[in-house]
Amino acid sequence: MKEKIKILSMWCCAIFFAAEFAIARPLKTSLAPGRWDPRVKAALEELTVEHGKGSDHNDPRKPPLAVLPWDKVFMINDLGDAVFQSMVQRVQFKFDDEFWSIIPIGYGRRRTQAAYEQFVGHPQRAWERQPTYQQYRKFFVVGYRQMCDKAGRKECRSYLTKLLRGFSEEEVAAYAKNVLKQEAGLPLGQDLLHESPEDEEAVWIARGLRLVPEMLDLARLLLDAGFEVWISDMEPQPVLEAAIEACGLKPARAAGIQQSPLRGKLSGKVTEPVPIRGGKTEAIVSKTGREPLLALGGSSDDLDLMNYGSGVRVWLDRGDSELAQAAQEKGWLIQTSFIQD
Repeated sequence: MKEKIKILSMWCCAIFFAAEFAIARPLKTSLAPGRWDPRVKAALEELTVEHGKGSDHNDPRKPPLAVLPWDKVFMINDLGDAVFQSMVQRVQFKFDDEFWSIIPIGYGRRRTQAAYEQFVGHPQRAWERQPTYQQYRKFFVVGYRQMCDKAGRKECRSYLTKLLRGFSEEEVAAYAKNVLKQEAGLPLGQDLLHESPEDEEAVWIARGLRLVPEMLDLARLLLDAGFEVWISDMEPQPVLEAAIEACGLKPARAAGIQQSPLRGKLSGKVTEPVPIRGGKTEAIVSKTGREPLLALGGSSDDLDLMNYGSGVRVWLDRGDSELAQAAQEKGWLIQTSFIQD
């Protein structure tokens, strides 16, 4: 098992390296066997033949549309969380009055800000030895998780996006690419976040990021076949765009959480539609003007888009029997998820 993890880690790092230097690769015409259900694999390959380049159904002016989710589909562990954790640890946010107002009082604004103000005046090399620095990190993360638990995923991920206020999209994308490279080189695991060694309420944070080779393979097959591929999920727009580029999946397009600009910077104000449930459908249709010929889904966030229009629908089963049964009743193809909760 350790050897397999090591190989996967090396493979993932190689993907990012190859993407950065644009190493040429042959066009794909079929999926690698991987962990695909044979029936699902055959259906996806047949779809690219029937509607891809050179087929009677293909119109280059309106290429067939495929929409794929990102979170818990393309990557083990959460990219948005990894960027957040990195910015918290490195104290990289644009800390001013408007920034602090983004953090709700009910989710730790005052204690997080108070801890920050006590350590930030010390030399940066001494921060990690300051108890208030450790408190700041823990308070920030705990507040974010409490919001996710109580306010719901839309509010949780919108909050994560708002925290990027004051950066340009280019700056966020560059930062996200750097986090991707660093986390790809770490073993999958967890780090302990605590106020002190005696802290009995320490929290764990995930470390390491790994691409799912089957999903990367599918996206490349679709792109090579001439499909218009959109990857949509609850990630900040520049973070999702950075991931697509770093994985070598351009010209795939991203539909993430967007902010209105303010003098060339992110304003901290999220714009609708937010790509969750009906908002995901609205985001895709407003950008493309048509329904997807292929859609994949793995959570309730994806159901509205999966139900929109007709075509091939693949449900990634994560072990929720009710959702799997609903997918079966609708006649969707069912594939065991490559990432289990």
